[in-house]
Amino acid sequence: MKYLGKLKIFNQTYEYTSRFLLIRKPIQGLLLFFICIKEKIDCNSSIAINKIKIIIRGESLMIRFFAISRSYKLLDVVNYNYVFFSIFAVMLSFFKQKPYLKDLLSGDYIDIHSHLLPGIDDGAKTLSDTVRLIGSLEKIGVSQFITTPHISHYIWNNSPKKIQDNHTETSKLLTGENITKPFLAAAEYFMDDWFEKHFKNEKLLTLKDNYVLVEMSYMNAPIQLYQILFDLQVAGYKPVLAHPERYLFYHKNFIEYERLKKAGCLFQLNLLAVAGYYGEEIAKISEQLLKNGMYDFTGTDVHHDNHIAAFEQRVKINSTEELKKIISNNQFFKF
Repeated sequence: MKYLGKLKIFNQTYEYTSRFLLIRKPIQGLLLFFICIKEKIDCNSSIAINKIKIIIRGESLMIRFFAISRSYKLLDVVNYNYVFFSIFAVMLSFFKQKPYLKDLLSGDYIDIHSHLLPGIDDGAKTLSDTVRLIGSLEKIGVSQFITTPHISHYIWNNSPKKIQDNHTETSKLLTGENITKPFLAAAEYFMDDWFEKHFKNEKLLTLKDNYVLVEMSYMNAPIQLYQILFDLQVAGYKPVLAHPERYLFYHKNFIEYERLKKAGCLFQLNLLAVAGYYGEEIAKISEQLLKNGMYDFTGTDVHHDNHIAAFEQRVKINSTEELKKIISNNQFFKF
């Protein structure tokens, strides 16, 4: 029981002492940590701070560390090695900064989700918007892109022909603006009752081969969701679900993500999620999906300049290696 009580103090003390590490005063942080554990004092108090000022005068870091640990008999509190390496790891995590989102794209990123065709949905409004956004995407490391206007019968009543005509005309106009890099156009289909009937009678615009980008309402999943996914695959398509991390109704019911994967649904991460653009909760869910290996591809989902600006932010997640892997998966769509 004695050791359990001291371990409780150890945990409570971490919250206070971490502020010293955050402001890059590791020596003070270590010493304050040990003092407060042993003497059970408030780490915000002037008593604790004054003790540190006295102790740290004149000695090297290692001398200070071992002297204070012996003085306060740290071995009586918790295992010495555990404390040393735990605190050292915490210190390193504070000093190691996370990468900027744009730096993860490496200059050869293939984007499969954006809204760049002018005047066709809630993305670019004019040709000048398109020109500016394309230039910005190239600067942050996008080498090729497949733009994906919304097709939602009750909101954005686009059609494959309307999108293809806009793409052809936009490509010609971009040539006049000295933008000659080719790009493709597909669509982001909204899954509802209209879509369920539509794909049975008309060919869909796909990202590549039979890969089709789909989305659903942010309010709730369609009642017939799993029937749609089944019928879509029977029709020969592979559904790629856009931004699954943004469907808040799944956050408290993570098993639904697993059901979607088992139903044959591929997942496309919105890169802005890991930079915290949509909020802390969505960033956490994106990391959870990453850790579980549930993402297949990524996309920028760029609509406007604010989205571009968010790529200048550092990522908020720790799973950067997993993120790099699914970013590289987009090379599958290279053309």
